[in-house]
Amino acid sequence: MIAISRRGRQSAIYFVVLATQTGVHPIPLLQFLWLMALTALITLTTPSRAVTAEELADYRNAIENVLQAMDAQPMDEHWFFTITLAQGDEVQIIQSSPLREEPLRRQLISVNGSPPSQKQLEKYAAQEKKRIEDEAAEGDENGYGYLVDSSTLSMATTSAATDTAAPSGQGQLIELNFSPRIKAFEDDQSKLQGSLLFNIEQNTVEKISVHNTAKLSPAFSVSLTNYQMELVFSLLQAHQLLQQMNTTLQGKYGFMKKFDSKINIQFSDFRRHSS
Repeated sequence: MIAISRRGRQSAIYFVVLATQTGVHPIPLLQFLWLMALTALITLTTPSRAVTAEELADYRNAIENVLQAMDAQPMDEHWFFTITLAQGDEVQIIQSSPLREEPLRRQLISVNGSPPSQKQLEKYAAQEKKRIEDEAAEGDENGYGYLVDSSTLSMATTSAATDTAAPSGQGQLIELNFSPRIKAFEDDQSKLQGSLLFNIEQNTVEKISVHNTAKLSPAFSVSLTNYQMELVFSLLQAHQLLQQMNTTLQGKYGFMKKFDSKINIQFSDFRRHSS
């Protein structure tokens, strides 16, 4: 697939519109578009310079520093935000306020567009209690710096990979692989593979992805045949914030019971606490 820059796409569209309005003969138009495609193909097939050991070390240090900075500024403690959690046929709206203490910091506002019932509130409160307890028990092993073992970062390709445009259109991305560390899968670490998109111009981590390469067994009689997790980040007021989290869990527990769960979590309406 040939990727054309935003400016390139706009130029092509403008040329087509102009040709239509002025009655330009279609042959020059086709020649122009063919030349653009040929130029892009030549650019993509030109060999790229290999990344040096020194550059890789710089990337590792930069990424490690970014992740440490993100861990040092927990969103819950410094930002107001809204969580939209979609799983199956249920959508929950949750609002988080740094002015409230745990376990009341994140409050369930609605379920499928309606105020939550007492039963739903009790279930949510129990889930929040467990989440907070698990995070406290994991400590530093719950952060981004623990998830991404920076010492294992390696280039996904052998090239400098600076031709990949960032989704925002600002900066250039490189993709690196790493060995993930997830507490729930500590006995299956070798069966996990991670990748990370790093914006070398903006000095930001834009995406972290983890998937399994073999069957996982996180608990007795539980097996995961497909595990995927994707974290997408955005930059706001010079802070990197988690914008989206997608998780896929497929497998079975017991001998016959299968499960297939897809969870999408969106973080929005960010407002930094003034203090």
